[in-house]
Amino acid sequence: AGRADRDRSVDNPNDCFRVAYLGGSYVETIQTRVDQKSGIIAEAVLSTRHDRCVEIFTVGQSLFTVESHYANVVSLVEDFGVEQLIFSISGGEMCRMDDLVYEMGNSVARDTPTKWRYLDGEFIAPVSRGDAEVVEADPEFLLSAHCNFSPTKSDLETEQALIEKLGDLADEYAAVGDDLEVVFFLMKDAYVDTPTRIERLDFLTTMCEQLDERCVRLAPPEMFKPEELRGDYSPYLYRWADDGHPNERASQYTAETLAAIVESALLNSEG
Repeated sequence: AGRADRDRSVDNPNDCFRVAYLGGSYVETIQTRVDQKSGIIAEAVLSTRHDRCVEIFTVGQSLFTVESHYANVVSLVEDFGVEQLIFSISGGEMCRMDDLVYEMGNSVARDTPTKWRYLDGEFIAPVSRGDAEVVEADPEFLLSAHCNFSPTKSDLETEQALIEKLGDLADEYAAVGDDLEVVFFLMKDAYVDTPTRIERLDFLTTMCEQLDERCVRLAPPEMFKPEELRGDYSPYLYRWADDGHPNERASQYTAETLAAIVESALLNSEG
């Protein structure tokens, strides 16, 4: 309840294979109908290929990162029996996990967060904004120079530290359940056709490969808008004009790769 997904039940009488697809607003996709979410479409695709049913819980919330979903993960695994966690990640979402970026962007101290954070090897529970320690933003702080996941535009030590943090988070989340698989899905940056974003996606993919974790990259779509409609946020048919969030076509396209990620885990679970 309260999520951009169909209603889900704690009970699982049909022994469905349960998956959680977690991320920010690109996973939430509030601009599309519930029956057009990537998770719902991937469920339908998998139902034509396997006898065992699959349920993909869509858990997206604007500006959430991998660390923000700690409480969601615990509930999904312990209460709903989820067996696979798929986290959408992007350069921007990764940068928001940096301590300094968090403070500058939220004006609160890193150790009194308003969302769940992972700091010095521990999850820090959120507090209300009124109880958080206020940090005054530095007007000279330049995010693109500090964290951009570009080999030419930002601090590589910062980004290397974030990749290591991502690996630590994978270990922490895998330990929440038995035989729980954690996958990182590089989806968001694939939908912006600019040299900077393509460079970022290449760089993030290379760094992600350093982890002993599973990272899956979405191939950029090939369907473009007519020339007269390309003046908005994205040239792809897969984006809302003047908004940039995925539309129904994007959900259908993303669902293909999402289904493939789930199918691999499903086959492993069947031995």
